[in-house]
Amino acid sequence: PEDRANPFRAIYRRKLEDALAMLGRVEGQRILDAGGGMGRLSIPLARSGAKITLVDLSAAMIQEARRRAAGGPVPLALVSDATRLPFADGSFETVVALDLYCHLPDPPKGLAELKRVLVPGGRLLIDSTNSNPLWVLFYPGYVGRSPRRWNAVLSNQGVLPGWVGRV
Repeated sequence: PEDRANPFRAIYRRKLEDALAMLGRVEGQRILDAGGGMGRLSIPLARSGAKITLVDLSAAMIQEARRRAAGGPVPLALVSDATRLPFADGSFETVVALDLYCHLPDPPKGLAELKRVLVPGGRLLIDSTNSNPLWVLFYPGYVGRSPRRWNAVLSNQGVLPGWVGRV
């Protein structure tokens, strides 16, 4: 997302800025960044004094988050499935899941799990947006070669046919 050659870099940057603004002052808060990948959100939150825990299904992403956080506050980073989190009920005041929900094989189960680890009355911030359907022109491999599939994706504002019910 931060690569200067990425045509959607500005969208990702704005999404990060919006999430940070919505979260506001986080010092001392226990925050879970579910599906947080390489720590784009976790690292700034850790630097702001949050007690941040980053989980991602990908060990490579967790490793990249640790590398990026070197020299500063490091979020606790664990490889974990967002539908089976290794935390007690009510472990976090805030749970954030940016660009995660549509990737879950069972979204309602994932949402229930995120809610389970949230304290009663806590904040849950979920984002599952794709504000630019033209992403398909930059990543045609995701769409494939079928003209029908291209038409379906563009007709659904850039959402792949298998994801229409989720996004």
